[in-house]
Amino acid sequence: MYGASFVIYAALLLGLWAFYHHRATGVAVFAIGVALAIVLSSALPQPQLEGYLEVNLVQPGIVGDGEHFVTRSEDYLRRELSPQLRGGALNVLPESSLFNYDFDTDHLGLLAHDNLLIGGTIRSQSLVYNSVVLLQKGRVTARYNKIFLVPIEEDARLQAGNERQTNTLRFGDVILGVGICYESAFERIGLKAVHNGAQALLFLSNTQSPPATALQLRSVQVRSAETGRVALFVGMAGNTSMTDAKGKVVWRMPWASSERRAISVPLYSGLTNAAHFSAQLSYILVAVTCATLVSLLWKGLHRKAERDHQGRRDFL
Repeated sequence: MYGASFVIYAALLLGLWAFYHHRATGVAVFAIGVALAIVLSSALPQPQLEGYLEVNLVQPGIVGDGEHFVTRSEDYLRRELSPQLRGGALNVLPESSLFNYDFDTDHLGLLAHDNLLIGGTIRSQSLVYNSVVLLQKGRVTARYNKIFLVPIEEDARLQAGNERQTNTLRFGDVILGVGICYESAFERIGLKAVHNGAQALLFLSNTQSPPATALQLRSVQVRSAETGRVALFVGMAGNTSMTDAKGKVVWRMPWASSERRAISVPLYSGLTNAAHFSAQLSYILVAVTCATLVSLLWKGLHRKAERDHQGRRDFL
């Protein structure tokens, strides 16, 4: 793997160097290097199916209505969902579906539901985060603090999570990659989770605009395709869905509908060709950039030396 990558990078750098001296040769060598990169990526192993995780997805279908929003969400969970949130399955609710007024973690302990994954703003000492938490037997057993806050709306009052934290949560023997709201738009959210062992991806959202939610779902499809993971999108008002490991939406809940769905989520390991090639392409771009800078510097020094030499000749 590393030997083949070295050959590819060497071919690309050689092509760049040759381009400055003989353009046709340089273009040909550079094209060969790109072709080798594509062939190598297509030959890499595909993600492997490792089993299934039983999940209950909950879409309250509640569109924000000011001060009554949290009360309606709490009533929905406690009175309508309590009988269904049982057993060993993971129960997943969207962002801000129960708490969005800076509750502390002690408040979360009042929820007696087991295996509940939920998102919202949580106070930790003097700081407030937008977080995803896993509740098991009334206790927070895992937590992820949102890293990429929405400009103006969130970053003015919330603390961003540390970028060094992993955006994965462990549920039994299963590792899940998580993201909140528009974090689905960031490539490293999916790749970082997979590099830390994520077998499936979960994105929780409170967006209550149909176009914005549809755009988030498209981002989730991209994250799924590039990582080779099944991705779940859980929305407050609509578009709760499952995307397969190739980026295709398998099913989707209608807008503003109140629904629950029990599903078996396929779990995978390994990276897709797209992820391998994406990582490799980044190295290629870095190598080409460095080679270009070195070449420009060398040519600049060479031209300066020629000018100095010509100046001495003119002087003599």
